Amino acid sequence: MCGICGKLAHRAGARVEEELIREMTATLTHRGPDGGGIHVERSESVNVGLGHRRLSIIDLTEAGCQPMSDDAGKVWITYNGEIYNHVELRNRLEELGHHFRSRSDTEVVLKAYLEWGTECLGNLEGMFAFCIWDSPRNQAFVARDRVGIKPLYYGTAGPSFLFASELKAFLADPSFERNVDPEAVDAYLTFGYIPAPLTIYRDARKLLPGHYLLWQEGRTTTHRYWSYETTVEEPDPGQAVWLSRVDEVLRASVPSQMISDVPVGALLSGGIDSSLVVRMMSTNETSFPTSSIGFGIDSFDELPYARIVAERFGTEHTEHRVEPNLLGVLPELAWHLDEPFGDSSIVPTYYVCKSIRESVKVALSGDGGDELFAGYTRYQGEQFSRWLQGLPSILRVAIGTASRRIPPEWGETIRRLRRVLSTAELGFLERYVAKGSICDVAMRSRLLSGSEGGGDTVREALEAMTDPDADFVQNLIRLDLGFYLPNDMLMKVDKMSMASSLEVRVPLLDESVVALSASMPSRYKLRGFQTKYVLRELAREVLPRAIWNRPKQGFGMPVQEWFRGELKEMSRDLLNGPGYFDKAAVATVLSEHEKQTADHGHLIFALLMFELWRRAYEA
Repeated sequence: MCGICGKLAHRAGARVEEELIREMTATLTHRGPDGGGIHVERSESVNVGLGHRRLSIIDLTEAGCQPMSDDAGKVWITYNGEIYNHVELRNRLEELGHHFRSRSDTEVVLKAYLEWGTECLGNLEGMFAFCIWDSPRNQAFVARDRVGIKPLYYGTAGPSFLFASELKAFLADPSFERNVDPEAVDAYLTFGYIPAPLTIYRDARKLLPGHYLLWQEGRTTTHRYWSYETTVEEPDPGQAVWLSRVDEVLRASVPSQMISDVPVGALLSGGIDSSLVVRMMSTNETSFPTSSIGFGIDSFDELPYARIVAERFGTEHTEHRVEPNLLGVLPELAWHLDEPFGDSSIVPTYYVCKSIRESVKVALSGDGGDELFAGYTRYQGEQFSRWLQGLPSILRVAIGTASRRIPPEWGETIRRLRRVLSTAELGFLERYVAKGSICDVAMRSRLLSGSEGGGDTVREALEAMTDPDADFVQNLIRLDLGFYLPNDMLMKVDKMSMASSLEVRVPLLDESVVALSASMPSRYKLRGFQTKYVLRELAREVLPRAIWNRPKQGFGMPVQEWFRGELKEMSRDLLNGPGYFDKAAVATVLSEHEKQTADHGHLIFALLMFELWRRAYEA
């Protein structure tokens, strides 16, 4: 894993200075502490600067350093990621006449481009973000992996084009304007994160997963090269066959992602997904490090479950307990995140990555299982909503009215039921947005002082991901895989792991697993109200009962309780001063939460992270 950045200017007068590329690259040192390099070239028509920071994983020698060029020194690459089929691709390319100077997958990507051009993306299996500067074509080729495991930002600074693994590299360029995008702020208050292609800045964008970008003579075009397409196998071969296939692809994908020239461990939550990954790892390694995070509140503490799995498979296990003393760490996390990010699970993710980094440079995680195999409670909620829609309208109205009278202190299950009932009358996309929201429209308007920050970008992105011919489970998977996963879960894991210079790999998002999900009928993912059915059935065969029989538990923090207790004063101190949002509305949020007339814990955390970002980055 590495950090990449660069600047390209079409006009000869817009010089790209070596010192600027060094400064941009220096902001990414945490992503690649093992070395760095730059390449700058100038001609009458174009100025190019590429930067790279290296975290050495494959081919630890100098031969793997970047930016890397072809034999003629005309085509250059700066690359972040891992290509898991790079050995097979190398063999194919050697048969086609290519020669290699290193064992690195970077050189494989470069030679694949030389052989197949932009079509090389169809041959790459792994996670990646890269830029290839093709001097003979006067063209830059910028690409991001299929599901968005690795981030890639691009933008403008005057007449010049910028790209980087993290937004902070752009801020090293004085010509980059830090104007906040109101549409991004509105989206942030909706979801707790800023979805692609938006960023917090008007002049910067995230490259969408499964897309590539071409820059030539000052013009930029983006192209989609992959999307999740449902190809359900008919006739249905039956449950036994699907179970066997899931087991088979996991037995292949996990070992393929353990290939490394440095030790590999695992992030273990004690849930089904990470436990299955650890089980598959144990078939290839007799012992390896695992790490887990816990809290002092039983309903959020997964340490006992992780301990069961670690003991079952004989891992070298460590545990870390997070205490409600966040003031010291949150400003650091806000800096690493580059833009406001309000998912409280950044904190345990940061600590578990920091913990295992003491033992290894590479760790496998269980991310992706919920998105590919219908693991979230929203699948149950959508099933229930569709049942409600089959009732007479007068009965639906009566149930909805009753749900609004249920007091919030009745518990999490009742709160979820009330939310499902309150959104049952909405359309499919509206329900998806409502169930994923941390703040309703009325409160967003109050926080933004009534200003109109919304736009069509998010709506258009969501509509493009759905298929009118697919069933609701397939469409929820398309939305989770294309929207929630890359914008929240994968972004969080990338930034928090890179904060500790740790490479995290996600074998459940291997191309073979994604393809299996796309071909599997929905009834093996959601069976009645049982989520993640096929993975749960596999877990029943290979994991302890305490793991496969436990309810779904998120990887979050007890923010609802902490903002009424230990963190109440911290939140008031940070949010009561001058800030971006309406002070009266913020005071109402804090007061309602403390009095338990509403649960605003996730919103308060998002407001805190926005304020800490503002203090870290606002010019």
